[in-house]
Amino acid sequence: MTTITAEAPAAAEEMKPWHNLAGLIVAIRPDWTIETVADVLHRCRNLKTPAELVEIGTRVASSYRKFETPRSIGMVAAGLVEL
Repeated sequence: MTTITAEAPAAAEEMKPWHNLAGLIVAIRPDWTIETVADVLHRCRNLKTPAELVEIGTRVASSYRKFETPRSIGMVAAGLVEL
């Protein structure tokens, strides 16, 4: 079973692609930070492909009334919450 990875400091080079993808999501939800979204995407990297995570992230970000924080991306990616 693949799970969300534990929070741990990642190398800056490892995080750069996730920061880039997070920028797309933060463009929809400017109240979220790139660092927080990138952390969620990075931690979910074993659950979904980067493309799937961006799709989930943009859909979660677009659902203002249902999802309040970027952590919801991880919940959806793990299948704990439906979109």
